[in-house]
Amino acid sequence: MVGMIKLSLGKRSFLPLATLMGFIGIADTAFMLPVISAYAKFLGANEALAGLIAGLYSIVAIPASFTMGVSVDILGRRRALLLAFLSDSIIVYTYSLVTNPTQLFIIRALHAIGGSLTFPAIIAFVGDIKTNSLGRSFALYWMGVGLSIAIGSMISGTITSTLGFKAVFQVLSIIMVIGLFLSFFIPETLTKSSKPKKIFIEMKKSIGWLLSSYVSIYALYYAFGVITGILSLTLIDVLGIVKEKAVKITGFYIGFSTIISIALFYLFGTITDKKGLRIPAIVGFISLMLSQIILAFNLAWNYLLLSSIALGIAMSAILTLSTVVASSTSQSSRGTSIGFQQMMNILGVATAAPISGLILETIGPQMPYLIGALVQVLALIIVLLSLRNYVKLPKQTI
Repeated sequence: MVGMIKLSLGKRSFLPLATLMGFIGIADTAFMLPVISAYAKFLGANEALAGLIAGLYSIVAIPASFTMGVSVDILGRRRALLLAFLSDSIIVYTYSLVTNPTQLFIIRALHAIGGSLTFPAIIAFVGDIKTNSLGRSFALYWMGVGLSIAIGSMISGTITSTLGFKAVFQVLSIIMVIGLFLSFFIPETLTKSSKPKKIFIEMKKSIGWLLSSYVSIYALYYAFGVITGILSLTLIDVLGIVKEKAVKITGFYIGFSTIISIALFYLFGTITDKKGLRIPAIVGFISLMLSQIILAFNLAWNYLLLSSIALGIAMSAILTLSTVVASSTSQSSRGTSIGFQQMMNILGVATAAPISGLILETIGPQMPYLIGALVQVLALIIVLLSLRNYVKLPKQTI
């Protein structure tokens, strides 16, 4: 009872804590992504196995995300976070103990399961305490996440080359322990554990407008999949630059777009709270479409910058839109809704990368980006139609 009173009196004080935990929760993934393939090769894996190990996290996280989302509605937000950071702190440390690719393969799969619990637990918690200003609340959260991704992607290679793989994993494990410690200060906001039957009944009631969240996040991450899958390859094929330079340009492109999105998240959060979801949807998808079209027709440096800026605008608008809608379900199904959203973003990357690579090989360098732009047009139509059914929930008593 005392905890509930404190929560009702000081809800705002928990938002910075949730943002910090979002920063920590994505740090392991953001830092590992650029170096995990190299670590696999260091342990003796060939290129094919190293690529599989790197991609295994996403493969496992697709089904795990939905299951972990349901767990958040059954276990509660606080217990889910405690379990997530406890498992991550142990598993991330275990990366430093493996001695061969088989062991790394197993640890990578286990990491995906535990890691899939963090995002829906934090987002559900924020949704529980900030139902009247979700746009700005999630804007702050995504700023923290974006900063973590930008820092991790930019410095991981340098730190790894200085400290070595094993030391880096041990440091990341300590960071996860900090997340575990902070989780003890998160109050439980789920007033009653949900039953699976009730969860799915609530999801079914809301699916008409929840579709806008899931389609928008899939479309955004489809564009990411195109970029991560073939941008470096098209730079090599079209401009004739060497592989190492193409990889660096792609990394800069993604990092710069992330920085742009960090600067704009709060703007789109404010627009969402005051003007509604249609403006972020229209601006976000037009920007995303333009980003893909630019890459289809010109890969010169100044055009790459324009495309990256357009992607950054789209990220801030669409991530805010999608998260606000996904968390607007009833409290009893909020974790499940966010888990499904997480599943759709991973699925976007997982489908776009191989599809765009196949199109690049069979048709040419322009068509993957043009099809990506078409995906955005179709997504915008579906999202706008779905948002007609969106009804913001009244503020809940936690």
